[in-house]
Amino acid sequence: MINIANLLDPKNDYVFKRIFGHVGNEEITYIQTIEAGEDYEKLKRCIVILITDYDLETLKKIPEYTTKWKIREEKYPKLVLTNVLELYIISLKKAKNSKENQQEELYNWLQFINNPEEETRNGK
Repeated sequence: MINIANLLDPKNDYVFKRIFGHVGNEEITYIQTIEAGEDYEKLKRCIVILITDYDLETLKKIPEYTTKWKIREEKYPKLVLTNVLELYIISLKKAKNSKENQQEELYNWLQFINNPEEETRNGK
């Protein structure tokens, strides 16, 4: 027998892509990258977002559930290759246990991904 809850689980690749990558749902994943005073025409950024359930060893030392990374040279770690490429890593495990920033829209989406049945029952 097919478990419908598993088929509709937002952690399922297909379901996740339909929610967050489907044309028409861009407002869900939109990230504001233009800061006050920046010229939009000069601003070109590549933002990659990784949402993970895995405990990456490096991230265990960081208490926040979101981190922002840049590419650095191995021998010269103070040198950043470019400021227009960013990697955001979002830890679902840390978000599940986080007590801070609970009003943020991102936090609410992460709670839905972690436990969609509870979020639906609570009417969120």
